Amino acid sequence: MKGARPSGGGAGDFRSANGLADEVVYESLNNGYITTQYYTAHVSRFAPDNFVFGGLQDNGSILTRSALAANNSQRILGGDGAYTASTRFGIYYYMSFQNSRIFRLTFNDQFGLTSFARVDPLGGGTDPEQPYLFINPYILDPNNGNRMYLAGGDFLWRNRNLSQITAGSQDPTSLNWAKLDRTEVTNGVISAVEVSTQPENVVYYGTSVGQL
Repeated sequence: MKGARPSGGGAGDFRSANGLADEVVYESLNNGYITTQYYTAHVSRFAPDNFVFGGLQDNGSILTRSALAANNSQRILGGDGAYTASTRFGIYYYMSFQNSRIFRLTFNDQFGLTSFARVDPLGGGTDPEQPYLFINPYILDPNNGNRMYLAGGDFLWRNRNLSQITAGSQDPTSLNWAKLDRTEVTNGVISAVEVSTQPENVVYYGTSVGQL
């Protein structure tokens, strides 16, 4: 069967009068109703920021200020928005899109982008049998905002100092990244990551088959 999906992509409702035709034709039933779906959301850990940001299906990563105004949200990254993170001192903010392409960002007072750097690890997610998840988790260590833990299929990755990655890069980097061999899982893939604050330096991770 040809043309088995609506052309042009996007989301919403579509109808075909004849699903058995050689060339299936769809018409859109969307009628001005606008909605979206968050994969993740994150309240900035720097209290003066007073904003939340998150990743949305098909609609990138959006930052929303708490002020009740008509234009209080803006899109920062495109793609399928994924995990987001921030430090408790502000300065750096992290957004990502599908397959764990992660960016470190800085903003001015009007939330305009002032710098960026791609920070995901060179070689991460390249094993075809243990790839990144489409929406792949990572977390900043709450005890050290420059340290990141990233799910990488059957291993965790750790970056010990993200701040040293040069601004302006759009390629993955090997700087300060290490694959933690002792974290290997033998079933499923790593699908959740969390770092303890008391005690510090303890990382928990869960898998797609329900292991912790």
